Amino acid sequence: MKIEKKLDAEFERMGVKPYIYHIMEIPAMRFRAITFAVPERIGSVALENIVFAGITVSPAMNQANFMRWWLGEHGIYGVAICDQRDNFNRALGRVIAKGRLLKQLKEGEGA
Repeated sequence: MKIEKKLDAEFERMGVKPYIYHIMEIPAMRFRAITFAVPERIGSVALENIVFAGITVSPAMNQANFMRWWLGEHGIYGVAICDQRDNFNRALGRVIAKGRLLKQLKEGEGA
């Protein structure tokens, strides 16, 4: 994907190598998958622990919005959520997650 190459070039300029993780089939929240882009190696088990801890909370908002908020509270901003009704696409998930991570890193630089 052309967009992903641009994102990767921007990460390279910043000296960041994003790690990509996918968690598949999260029935408790009706997600087909969640794709993560994080600036350092966390490990899929640690990510799953954070995600599944969020499931125990009863959100008053949309589940995807709640999950993005929950992950942001744990410092994870590069997130793309695939709903059960969507067709999961790893490449698209990577691009969305990388774009959100890049946005957060740039906002953090300006602060």
